[in-house]
Amino acid sequence: MNNPFEYEPSAAMQEAQKRLIAHIESLCKADAAFGEEVVKGKMFGILLTSQRELYAFSGQIGGRFDWPGFVPAVFDYLDEDGYFKVHEREISAINHKISELESSSELFTLRQEYDTLKTESEKDIEAYRLKMKAAKLERDLIRGKGLTDDVSLIRESQFMKAELHRKKLSWNEQLEDLSSKINGFIGTINSLKLQRQQKSDALQRWLFEQFVFNGPHGSREKNLVEIFHEYNISHNLLTSLYERSQGRDFLPPSGAGECCEPKLLHFAAQNNLQPVEIGMFWWGESPKQEVRHHLQFYPACNGKCRPILEFMGFLPDNEPRAVTTELEEVYSDDSFIVVNKPSGMLSVPGRSEKPSVFSLLKAKYPDCEELQMVHRLDMDTSGLLVVAKTKEAHKYLQRQFAEHTIRKEYAALLSEPLNKENGTITLPLRPDFDDRPRQIVDKINGKEAVTEFFLVENRLKKEEFAVKLVPLTGRTHQLRVHCAHKEGLGNPIKGDRLYGQKSDRLYLHAEYLEFTHPSTGERVKFRQEPEWNMTKNHNK
Repeated sequence: MNNPFEYEPSAAMQEAQKRLIAHIESLCKADAAFGEEVVKGKMFGILLTSQRELYAFSGQIGGRFDWPGFVPAVFDYLDEDGYFKVHEREISAINHKISELESSSELFTLRQEYDTLKTESEKDIEAYRLKMKAAKLERDLIRGKGLTDDVSLIRESQFMKAELHRKKLSWNEQLEDLSSKINGFIGTINSLKLQRQQKSDALQRWLFEQFVFNGPHGSREKNLVEIFHEYNISHNLLTSLYERSQGRDFLPPSGAGECCEPKLLHFAAQNNLQPVEIGMFWWGESPKQEVRHHLQFYPACNGKCRPILEFMGFLPDNEPRAVTTELEEVYSDDSFIVVNKPSGMLSVPGRSEKPSVFSLLKAKYPDCEELQMVHRLDMDTSGLLVVAKTKEAHKYLQRQFAEHTIRKEYAALLSEPLNKENGTITLPLRPDFDDRPRQIVDKINGKEAVTEFFLVENRLKKEEFAVKLVPLTGRTHQLRVHCAHKEGLGNPIKGDRLYGQKSDRLYLHAEYLEFTHPSTGERVKFRQEPEWNMTKNHNK
């Protein structure tokens, strides 16, 4: 079977997609609930086996798993009288009670009374302090003129201090009474929230334990809790001590086991069907955060699917593809080296022993003990990369990257025509924690990411669409997401296997670098044309 994490759909898969599209369209016409939900966006999957063709969808549609023509869920938890739904209603009831208490008129009134009383107490005490201050000034004046004995003045001062103390006690008693009533509400709410959390965690764990999968070659079954526990240990994916202390250290992400891939492969295993090829495509509107385009094929996700599929025996080849060990040096002096990194080569060593820019340079310059990478390029991106030879140069160059005084320009080929000549894309990004290394747009928690783009004339092919991309910030996958996302260009870079469609390579190249030399203080400029401007072997 093909690698579900990196593949190109075959002609047979594309024909199967046409048949599934026709089936989806017929269901949309037949059932409004189905049509209304899938148009909002849904992932569909196809598994070609040696015996028959299987279809699946991710999650549920209209609160159902049992739509005709699709494989069933690995575990159906939607029975209204079943364990999950019964306990889910209990959690919903607690939620309702919490909402009632938090929005109750009694709590609102108590808080208003407390705020009013606190304001009145502060005004009353301040007014009495002013009265005491005026009385002291008057006593001082009397003492100066010798109009009365000092004993009576002292008694008056002592009385007023005692009266202030009595006032504070009186107000505090009233405030504490209201505060006690308010804290009674808050204590009940917090107790309910804790109960909700405990019930929710227990129910989630129970649900994961019901998703059971067969290992390869008839090895013993394991549920999702066991699968993810072993996966995270074997891959050294440790969580925080707090999470482990709460018993949530190795729980799968929400929705694990409900993607198309485990559904399809589980059904095939249960029915002795031999998988031949798998593919997943998106149907409907693009989501706000992720990059998804209607009818485009996508690989399996890393966060939810990889642990399950690896356990089932579908081990993806994760390693960088074989690349040349030759590394072109564009410039070198006593401070730094500028290299032209080929597509497919890592910037720094990974888990494998395959060559990287850093390892090749270390081998070439064994006496350069202070050699350090200043920045990195994605494995699939080619182009100019700066490597410092000294600690001083590294620090100086890194500061320029941090302060955005380094000018970077990238050349790219887009998948489709671009209807704009230039512009600026501002879409904040953060990692997709359930599917690393993907990035998603997050306008609340994302980090600022800004890219300028310019349409350029392509001297090779009229049907290819060349752009210049200028990143003003340096976020992971910034150019790739800004091109692919619907609120960016909505036009993936050609060959982008994460956010677009796989090709012979990613057509993104770091073409131009300009920065201040760490030794001379002069601005230096480097330009390196992409290889596709020199060869026509890129139309696969």
